[in-house]
Amino acid sequence: MTTERPWLTLLAGCIVTATLGSVHAFSVFLVPFETLFGSSRSSVSLVYSLALVSLTVLVLIGHRIFDVVKPAALASFACMAAAAGLVLASVMNSLAGLYVGYGVIFGAANGIGYGFVLQLVAQAMPTSAGLAMGTVTAVYAVGSIVFAKLYAQLLPDYTPAQTLLVMAGVLAASALLVHVLLSLSRARYHATEGAQTTEDGTTYGLVFRLWLGYGTGSAAGLMAIGHATGIVADRGGAAGLMVAGAMTIGAGNALGGVVAGYVADRIAPRLALIMLPAASCAALLVLLVTTGPMVTVILLAAVGVCYGAIIAAYPAAVAAFFGLADAPRIYGRVFTAWGLAGLLAPWTAGLLFDRAQSYATPVIVAAMLSLVSAVLALCMPRER
Repeated sequence: MTTERPWLTLLAGCIVTATLGSVHAFSVFLVPFETLFGSSRSSVSLVYSLALVSLTVLVLIGHRIFDVVKPAALASFACMAAAAGLVLASVMNSLAGLYVGYGVIFGAANGIGYGFVLQLVAQAMPTSAGLAMGTVTAVYAVGSIVFAKLYAQLLPDYTPAQTLLVMAGVLAASALLVHVLLSLSRARYHATEGAQTTEDGTTYGLVFRLWLGYGTGSAAGLMAIGHATGIVADRGGAAGLMVAGAMTIGAGNALGGVVAGYVADRIAPRLALIMLPAASCAALLVLLVTTGPMVTVILLAAVGVCYGAIIAAYPAAVAAFFGLADAPRIYGRVFTAWGLAGLLAPWTAGLLFDRAQSYATPVIVAAMLSLVSAVLALCMPRER
């Protein structure tokens, strides 16, 4: 039995990714937690790094339980587990509590929730799978922007622990709403039905090219996103323009997800995977030779669009190459490239900046990574 009300499934998926996307708004807490615990920037930053690792691991292995639990129960569980992690971090009110509650539990809940609804909406809307996957991915990015703004509004009047409790309440409420919507939609998930992929050398070769292409393409965007305010400041941008740079690249990220999802249903996956990093490379090279802060913000927005499109195009490409039945298993492997890029790319950009006191070298590296991603896509199959 298939999903009878696919648009309700898509709405539920968007609610899951929007609220779980708040995990990526952690940078708002950096200074408050440093001050509260008297900790170093690296110690507090490790919380977010742990969340990325936990997220990646659960996307990799989570597909094993996707067909064991009913969709309504599993999606709402992910939101409730995330809420529980934030409650634990708030109650413990310590760096160790953040590591466990935010880094491990909240991060793992993200991996289950994001990985599951990404595949669920694709199965619910098989003729528009790319658009469905792109939409929930875009909303995931929107969540990080919206909740970063919410945190910034709350922190002047509330403690960081109290702010985490507010987010826990939002997640708990979303769990209830998601359960109702998926129950009404009669969503069904089929993990193995129709799986035909044979694990041979050709399959492994394509998976490796997808992995490396995803890693290099997303690393370029992550380098720019992680240092957007610094890049604008390096070009002489005022404080307001620095914030605009970060917000614009985030908005571009969300827009790119929807655009890529729509396009992925209409052109060959290989073409999309070539065009998107190539466009990112072009924007980064123009960024390298311009100096105006306003132009910099515009170009960062273009990089954000390309990044959002890339992270939406790859799951759609995996589904097109291997079929919806095998997509969760294969994409889990490919997604580990994003986790590795998330850990290394922003840190590498910061290291290169510290050595030269300029973002020229990080921008060059990001452009070259985008080019590598486009070249790798040239080596992928032409057929859908």
